[in-house]
Amino acid sequence: MSQSRPLPFLFGLLLAGCLFLTPARAVVVGFIRATVAAKGWAYYAVNVFFWAKIATFVVVALLSIVPTVAIIRWRNVLKSDAAFAPPADAIRRVRGYLWAEAALFLLLPVFAAAMARGYGELTP
Repeated sequence: MSQSRPLPFLFGLLLAGCLFLTPARAVVVGFIRATVAAKGWAYYAVNVFFWAKIATFVVVALLSIVPTVAIIRWRNVLKSDAAFAPPADAIRRVRGYLWAEAALFLLLPVFAAAMARGYGELTP
């Protein structure tokens, strides 16, 4: 990474970290829809893919903590030191978390499609 371009990089990472709020909203809206939608809670409560989606959102939220904290720290240091550039190993670490989050997000449409086709229902 170039020493002359830390500011746009940090703002881009901050934006990516802040986007974790979108999945949190999706979980809340999803639970509301699951309880009051046409199929009702009884359908979703026994669906493996529904719980896989919920677990994926939780894991993504937990994974986003490390990059978010790092980006906030970098931003605070940048306020006092305009020449600051995060260490390459720290950038690699944050990038790894962001890639893991992105990879997990790719599973969400797969789980949704499986639910829509009626797969994953655990019948007693």
